[in-house]
Amino acid sequence: MTEDPLIAFLTHYGQNLTEQARQGRLRKAYGRDTEVEAVLRRLARPRDARPLLVGPPRVGKTAIIHEAVRRMVQGDCPESLRGVQVYELAPPQIVTALGTDWRDQLHGFLRDLGSRESILVYFRDFPTALGAGVMGMFGGPDLATLLAQHLRGENLHCIAEARTNAMRRMSDLLPVMDEVFTHIPVEEPDLDQTNLIVEQVAEDLEIEYEAQIEASAREATVELTRRFGAGQAFPGKAIELLEEAVLRAAADVGDEIPVVDQSVVAGTFA
Repeated sequence: MTEDPLIAFLTHYGQNLTEQARQGRLRKAYGRDTEVEAVLRRLARPRDARPLLVGPPRVGKTAIIHEAVRRMVQGDCPESLRGVQVYELAPPQIVTALGTDWRDQLHGFLRDLGSRESILVYFRDFPTALGAGVMGMFGGPDLATLLAQHLRGENLHCIAEARTNAMRRMSDLLPVMDEVFTHIPVEEPDLDQTNLIVEQVAEDLEIEYEAQIEASAREATVELTRRFGAGQAFPGKAIELLEEAVLRAAADVGDEIPVVDQSVVAGTFA
Protein backbone atom coordinates (compact mmCIF):
# COMPACT_ATOMS: atom_id res chain seq x y z
CA MET A 1 0.00 0.00 0.00
CA THR A 2 1.41 3.38 -1.02
CA GLU A 3 2.05 5.77 1.86
CA ASP A 4 0.07 9.01 1.86
CA PRO A 5 2.61 11.72 0.89
CA LEU A 6 1.03 14.35 3.15
CA ILE A 7 1.01 12.04 6.18
CA ALA A 8 4.60 11.05 5.43
CA PHE A 9 5.58 14.72 5.24
CA LEU A 10 3.89 15.66 8.52
CA THR A 11 5.24 12.60 10.31
CA HIS A 12 8.80 13.23 9.17
CA TYR A 13 8.96 16.98 9.71
CA GLY A 14 6.44 17.36 12.52
CA GLN A 15 4.99 15.48 15.47
CA ASN A 16 1.77 13.51 15.67
CA LEU A 17 0.20 14.96 18.83
CA THR A 18 -2.84 12.72 18.52
CA GLU A 19 -0.66 9.62 18.77
CA GLN A 20 1.23 11.12 21.71
CA ALA A 21 -2.08 11.75 23.46
CA ARG A 22 -3.15 8.15 22.88
CA GLN A 23 0.10 7.01 24.48
CA GLY A 24 -0.47 9.26 27.50
CA ARG A 25 2.51 11.46 26.69
CA LEU A 26 0.64 14.77 26.73
CA ARG A 27 0.12 16.20 30.19
CA LYS A 28 -3.07 17.72 31.50
CA ALA A 29 -3.54 21.48 31.55
CA TYR A 30 -5.01 22.67 34.82
CA GLY A 31 -7.08 25.81 35.32
CA ARG A 32 -7.49 26.40 31.57
CA ASP A 33 -10.94 25.04 30.80
CA THR A 34 -12.12 28.37 29.38
CA GLU A 35 -9.26 28.57 26.88
CA VAL A 36 -9.41 24.87 25.94
CA GLU A 37 -13.14 25.06 25.28
CA ALA A 38 -12.66 28.23 23.23
CA VAL A 39 -10.09 26.42 21.07
CA LEU A 40 -12.37 23.43 20.51
CA ARG A 41 -15.38 25.59 19.68
CA ARG A 42 -13.41 27.59 17.14
CA LEU A 43 -11.92 24.48 15.52
CA ALA A 44 -15.39 22.99 15.14
CA ARG A 45 -16.63 25.89 13.01
CA PRO A 46 -17.21 25.06 9.34
CA ARG A 47 -15.27 28.17 8.29
CA ASP A 48 -12.58 30.39 9.79
CA ALA A 49 -11.55 27.62 12.18
CA ARG A 50 -8.19 29.14 13.01
CA PRO A 51 -7.61 29.88 16.70
CA LEU A 52 -4.36 31.61 17.65
CA LEU A 53 -3.25 31.45 21.28
CA VAL A 54 -1.34 34.57 22.28
CA GLY A 55 0.47 35.14 25.57
CA PRO A 56 3.83 35.60 27.30
CA PRO A 57 6.46 32.83 27.36
CA ARG A 58 5.76 29.91 29.73
CA VAL A 59 2.15 30.97 30.34
CA GLY A 60 0.85 27.64 29.03
CA LYS A 61 -0.14 28.12 25.38
CA THR A 62 1.26 24.77 24.30
CA ALA A 63 -0.27 23.06 27.33
CA ILE A 64 -3.71 24.34 26.31
CA ILE A 65 -3.29 22.93 22.82
CA HIS A 66 -2.10 19.60 24.23
CA GLU A 67 -5.15 19.50 26.49
CA ALA A 68 -7.41 20.19 23.51
CA VAL A 69 -5.80 17.26 21.66
CA ARG A 70 -6.22 15.02 24.73
CA ARG A 71 -9.92 15.82 24.82
CA MET A 72 -10.28 15.15 21.11
CA VAL A 73 -8.76 11.71 21.61
CA GLN A 74 -11.08 11.06 24.55
CA GLY A 75 -14.09 12.22 22.55
CA ASP A 76 -14.71 15.14 24.91
CA CYS A 77 -15.10 17.58 22.04
CA PRO A 78 -17.52 18.63 19.30
CA GLU A 79 -18.53 15.74 17.06
CA SER A 80 -16.73 17.18 14.02
CA LEU A 81 -13.36 16.97 15.79
CA ARG A 82 -13.54 13.30 16.72
CA GLY A 83 -11.03 11.26 14.77
CA VAL A 84 -9.05 14.31 13.63
CA GLN A 85 -5.27 13.86 13.66
CA VAL A 86 -3.31 16.85 14.97
CA TYR A 87 0.27 17.40 13.81
CA GLU A 88 2.66 19.94 15.29
CA LEU A 89 4.81 21.73 12.73
CA ALA A 90 7.28 24.61 13.08
CA PRO A 91 6.82 27.07 10.17
CA PRO A 92 10.52 27.10 9.10
CA GLN A 93 10.32 23.32 8.71
CA ILE A 94 7.95 23.82 5.78
CA VAL A 95 10.64 25.71 3.88
CA THR A 96 13.26 23.12 4.80
CA ALA A 97 11.04 20.25 3.73
CA LEU A 98 9.89 21.70 0.40
CA GLY A 99 13.42 22.65 -0.66
CA THR A 100 14.76 25.40 -2.89
CA ASP A 101 11.55 25.71 -4.92
CA TRP A 102 9.41 25.82 -1.79
CA ARG A 103 7.34 28.76 -3.04
CA ASP A 104 6.20 26.79 -6.08
CA GLN A 105 5.27 23.79 -3.94
CA LEU A 106 3.70 25.66 -1.02
CA HIS A 107 0.33 26.31 -2.63
CA GLY A 108 -0.14 22.64 -3.51
CA PHE A 109 0.89 21.57 -0.02
CA LEU A 110 -1.59 23.95 1.63
CA ARG A 111 -4.40 23.03 -0.79
CA ASP A 112 -3.84 19.35 -0.02
CA LEU A 113 -3.80 20.10 3.69
CA GLY A 114 -6.97 22.16 3.47
CA SER A 115 -8.81 19.36 1.67
CA ARG A 116 -8.27 16.89 4.52
CA GLU A 117 -10.98 17.18 7.14
CA SER A 118 -9.25 14.54 9.26
CA ILE A 119 -5.91 16.41 9.51
CA LEU A 120 -5.20 19.54 11.52
CA VAL A 121 -1.85 21.32 11.73
CA TYR A 122 -0.68 23.18 14.82
CA PHE A 123 1.87 25.86 13.94
CA ARG A 124 4.10 26.23 16.95
CA ASP A 125 5.73 29.65 17.46
CA PHE A 126 3.91 30.95 14.39
CA PRO A 127 5.81 34.28 14.03
CA THR A 128 8.94 32.33 13.05
CA ALA A 129 7.35 32.30 9.60
CA LEU A 130 8.51 35.93 9.28
CA GLY A 131 11.64 35.97 7.17
CA ALA A 132 11.59 32.20 6.64
CA GLY A 133 12.77 31.22 3.17
CA VAL A 134 14.29 34.59 2.27
CA MET A 135 17.91 34.63 1.13
CA GLY A 136 19.41 38.08 0.68
CA MET A 137 17.66 41.30 -0.32
CA PHE A 138 15.95 39.96 -3.44
CA GLY A 139 14.85 36.55 -2.28
CA GLY A 140 11.13 36.94 -2.90
CA PRO A 141 8.27 36.88 -0.37
CA ASP A 142 8.82 35.08 2.91
CA LEU A 143 6.75 32.21 4.26
CA ALA A 144 4.59 34.48 6.44
CA THR A 145 3.51 36.57 3.46
CA LEU A 146 2.56 33.55 1.37
CA LEU A 147 0.76 31.89 4.28
CA ALA A 148 -1.24 35.08 4.84
CA GLN A 149 -2.25 35.19 1.17
CA HIS A 150 -3.33 31.56 1.21
CA LEU A 151 -5.20 31.72 4.51
CA ARG A 152 -7.11 34.77 3.34
CA GLY A 153 -8.38 32.99 0.27
CA GLU A 154 -8.72 29.38 1.39
CA ASN A 155 -10.67 27.63 4.14
CA LEU A 156 -7.65 25.95 5.74
CA HIS A 157 -8.32 24.89 9.33
CA CYS A 158 -5.31 25.14 11.63
CA ILE A 159 -4.24 26.23 15.08
CA ALA A 160 -1.28 28.38 16.08
CA GLU A 161 0.38 29.98 19.09
CA ALA A 162 2.65 32.98 19.51
CA ARG A 163 4.31 35.09 22.14
CA THR A 164 2.61 38.43 22.62
CA ASN A 165 5.49 40.64 21.47
CA ALA A 166 6.33 38.45 18.48
CA MET A 167 2.71 38.40 17.33
CA ARG A 168 2.44 42.16 17.71
CA ARG A 169 5.44 42.56 15.41
CA MET A 170 3.95 40.11 12.92
CA SER A 171 0.63 41.95 12.93
CA ASP A 172 2.40 45.26 12.33
CA LEU A 173 4.13 43.83 9.26
CA LEU A 174 1.18 41.72 8.06
CA PRO A 175 -2.11 43.14 9.38
CA VAL A 176 -4.01 40.45 7.48
CA MET A 177 -2.89 37.94 10.12
CA ASP A 178 -5.35 39.53 12.54
CA GLU A 179 -8.11 38.85 10.01
CA VAL A 180 -7.36 35.21 9.25
CA PHE A 181 -6.85 34.11 12.86
CA THR A 182 -9.09 34.42 15.89
CA HIS A 183 -6.93 35.51 18.82
CA ILE A 184 -7.44 33.70 22.11
CA PRO A 185 -5.49 35.55 24.82
CA VAL A 186 -3.78 33.44 27.48
CA GLU A 187 -3.36 35.44 30.67
CA GLU A 188 -0.92 34.69 33.47
CA PRO A 189 -2.68 33.16 36.52
CA ASP A 190 -2.46 34.95 39.86
CA LEU A 191 -0.46 33.48 42.76
CA ASP A 192 -3.40 31.59 44.26
CA GLN A 193 -4.22 30.01 40.91
CA THR A 194 -0.55 29.25 40.30
CA ASN A 195 -0.20 27.50 43.66
CA LEU A 196 -3.23 25.35 42.88
CA ILE A 197 -1.91 24.45 39.43
CA VAL A 198 1.54 23.58 40.82
CA GLU A 199 -0.09 21.39 43.47
CA GLN A 200 -2.03 19.48 40.82
CA VAL A 201 1.03 19.12 38.59
CA ALA A 202 3.06 17.90 41.58
CA GLU A 203 0.57 15.06 42.06
CA ASP A 204 1.07 14.04 38.43
CA LEU A 205 4.86 14.22 38.79
CA GLU A 206 4.74 12.04 41.90
CA ILE A 207 3.01 9.34 39.88
CA GLU A 208 5.16 9.77 36.77
CA TYR A 209 8.50 9.70 38.60
CA GLU A 210 7.44 7.69 41.68
CA ALA A 211 8.61 10.57 43.84
CA GLN A 212 7.52 12.34 47.00
CA ILE A 213 7.13 16.09 46.63
CA GLU A 214 6.86 18.04 49.86
CA ALA A 215 4.65 21.11 50.23
CA SER A 216 7.79 23.15 50.91
CA ALA A 217 9.07 22.21 47.44
CA ARG A 218 5.91 23.44 45.75
CA GLU A 219 6.02 26.70 47.70
CA ALA A 220 9.71 27.20 46.91
CA THR A 221 9.23 26.77 43.16
CA VAL A 222 6.57 29.47 43.10
CA GLU A 223 8.46 31.87 45.35
CA LEU A 224 11.84 31.53 43.65
CA THR A 225 10.45 31.92 40.16
CA ARG A 226 8.28 34.82 41.28
CA ARG A 227 11.30 36.69 42.63
CA PHE A 228 13.91 35.77 40.06
CA GLY A 229 12.04 34.57 36.97
CA ALA A 230 11.39 37.90 35.29
CA GLY A 231 10.65 37.62 31.59
CA GLN A 232 8.72 34.38 31.93
CA ALA A 233 5.20 33.72 33.15
CA PHE A 234 3.46 31.46 35.62
CA PRO A 235 2.66 28.64 35.73
CA GLY A 236 5.25 27.32 33.27
CA LYS A 237 8.34 28.71 34.96
CA ALA A 238 7.37 27.15 38.30
CA ILE A 239 6.39 23.81 36.78
CA GLU A 240 9.67 23.60 34.86
CA LEU A 241 11.70 24.22 38.03
CA LEU A 242 9.70 21.63 39.97
CA GLU A 243 10.24 18.96 37.32
CA GLU A 244 13.97 19.73 37.17
CA ALA A 245 14.11 19.33 40.96
CA VAL A 246 12.34 15.96 40.74
CA LEU A 247 14.80 14.75 38.09
CA ARG A 248 17.73 15.92 40.20
CA ALA A 249 16.42 14.16 43.29
CA ALA A 250 15.82 10.96 41.33
CA ALA A 251 19.37 11.01 39.97
CA ASP A 252 20.83 11.44 43.45
CA VAL A 253 19.06 8.55 45.23
CA GLY A 254 19.39 5.72 42.75
CA ASP A 255 16.73 3.06 43.39
CA GLU A 256 15.24 4.79 46.43
CA ILE A 257 12.13 6.94 46.30
CA PRO A 258 13.26 10.51 45.60
CA VAL A 259 12.08 13.09 48.10
CA VAL A 260 11.84 16.66 46.85
CA ASP A 261 11.81 19.38 49.47
CA GLN A 262 12.70 23.07 49.63
CA SER A 263 16.44 22.39 49.73
CA VAL A 264 16.33 20.31 46.54
CA VAL A 265 14.41 23.04 44.74
CA ALA A 266 16.83 25.72 45.96
CA GLY A 267 19.81 23.64 44.86
CA THR A 268 18.27 23.08 41.45
CA PHE A 269 17.53 26.76 41.00
CA ALA A 270 21.01 27.92 42.06
